[in-house]
Amino acid sequence: MLARVNDTPKFLGFAAALRGLRLLWAGRFEDAVMHSETVLELGRRIGDRAAFMSVGIQVFVARRAQGRLAEIEPLVRAWVEQAPLIPAARCMLALLYADLGREAEARRE
Repeated sequence: MLARVNDTPKFLGFAAALRGLRLLWAGRFEDAVMHSETVLELGRRIGDRAAFMSVGIQVFVARRAQGRLAEIEPLVRAWVEQAPLIPAARCMLALLYADLGREAEARRE
């Protein structure tokens, strides 16, 4: 018997992450950041490591759109330290530095 999509934890994680993206696309940045907490909790519950990356990216996009990247610099740096081989993390840090006018640090990343 085939599993229904709603019964499969992996698909629940995808659906939650997509809801966050829809909030971003609608310009509802604070709602997207608040929703990321739901995605993070679901990711913990079902053991979906991709949920953590999804949340990081969504919060980064929201804060960048709001001109508030400086607030999350410590979080982005911590992500790079914890997962130095994930290119998305290093790219976000480089973009953060570039947006904050810190060209030398952006180039280093």
